[in-house]
Amino acid sequence: NWCPIATVATGETVLKPSEVDIVGDLTINEGEFDQDTNGNPVDVKGGLTLSGGTFTAGSDNQDVDGKFSLNSGTYTASGNDLDVGGDFEISGGTFTGKSGDVDIEGKFDQTGGSFTASSNLTQVAGGFSRSGSNTFTSNDGTVELDGSGNVDFSPGSALQLDGFEVDNGSDTVTLTSSFFVDDDLDVSNGTLAFGSNNIRLNDDGTNDASDVTVDGTMTTGLGSLILQNGKTANDFSSSSADGGVFGDITVNSGSEIIVSQDITVSGTITMNDGQIELDDTEGGGGTAHDITLDDDNVTHPAIVRNAESADIITGAGGIVDVATDVTYNLTYAGDTQTATQELQSGNAGNLNNLTIDNDGDQVDAPASLSIAGTLDIKSGNTIDLDGANETITLTATGGSHTVAGDVINSNSSIDEFVKITGDNTEITGSTTDGDNAALDNVEVSASNVTFTNLQDITGNLNI
Repeated sequence: NWCPIATVATGETVLKPSEVDIVGDLTINEGEFDQDTNGNPVDVKGGLTLSGGTFTAGSDNQDVDGKFSLNSGTYTASGNDLDVGGDFEISGGTFTGKSGDVDIEGKFDQTGGSFTASSNLTQVAGGFSRSGSNTFTSNDGTVELDGSGNVDFSPGSALQLDGFEVDNGSDTVTLTSSFFVDDDLDVSNGTLAFGSNNIRLNDDGTNDASDVTVDGTMTTGLGSLILQNGKTANDFSSSSADGGVFGDITVNSGSEIIVSQDITVSGTITMNDGQIELDDTEGGGGTAHDITLDDDNVTHPAIVRNAESADIITGAGGIVDVATDVTYNLTYAGDTQTATQELQSGNAGNLNNLTIDNDGDQVDAPASLSIAGTLDIKSGNTIDLDGANETITLTATGGSHTVAGDVINSNSSIDEFVKITGDNTEITGSTTDGDNAALDNVEVSASNVTFTNLQDITGNLNI
């Protein structure tokens, strides 16, 4: 059976007796359109518009080849799929998804009304937009961007998803505002560009961990992937042969990342508290995995340790490595800390900038450091070269460094020192009362090196 166009008016009820193909548009102004349960579909070759009344899907898949427009009224899905070949627009009314997938080949655009997503999967190929006053309920399902071409994901106000996935070929999905994800986050193909926006992995009260898998790329500007307070045992991985690339990651109080496969980060890891476990078993005892810092998206990746715990990055055998020819920025800004896995590999001592602003406390360095940018030791802070034959080498030509605190050598060894190899280097101390502005052993292998307001060299000076 087929008809070129169908309009449901006031008070009418349409019961589908057999398979119906509507080769034009289906418009429901009022009344009820109720598919029966005999498994025969109503296929709409044009668009479907609800401006009132109800549409109740039956026990077979529902196809709408054109645009799906919900202005008013109610659409109730079934346990079978809804496939929309054009855009999906909701400005009013109520859409209630069930267990069947919703697959939208065009753009999802919600400016009003109430949308309850599929409890399984809602796929959108042409971009996603929410604006105005509306309600979006995730319904324990996943929203997936699965098209091709560069598209925006505009989540609107206070969007909270259970799962979010990007499978966008080799193209880019760009966030235009921040949103929450309660469960899993997956960038399987393409690029997820944060810009200045955040995705917050949220503890929704169920204490469920999130699986975060990146086989594509995350790029971040001022935005970050943020673990909210108490979001524990979250599994970070990359399963592709070439490996995916994470962007900025921020870990807050009580949160934990378990690195279950080697991952690459091209951005800033900010540890406000919580823990990164370089081991695929919570509490240790599993297989060790590494984080590699690389410059895919940024000139200098970075680690910022604001947390006070000495074992903020832990896991026997796992390390924070640094890709060849890459230098990174490292900042300590908590209380007394021992540099652990972030300075364990052969390349991890290759720093761009090292900043110690550690609340007047000490950082114990476990390895030699090479600094291509600047060394900045704030007032009252100390770095201790307490390992065997450790050095800090300042390599930048024309480098400008600040030592208001101390570089000490608790082993009292002449083989542990600050070495200057960059010509035209200046090291500035401090004239503030109480600032030590001191270096221990110093070796100069460069020309035109200037010390300004440095209060003390407590060991040897070798020129």
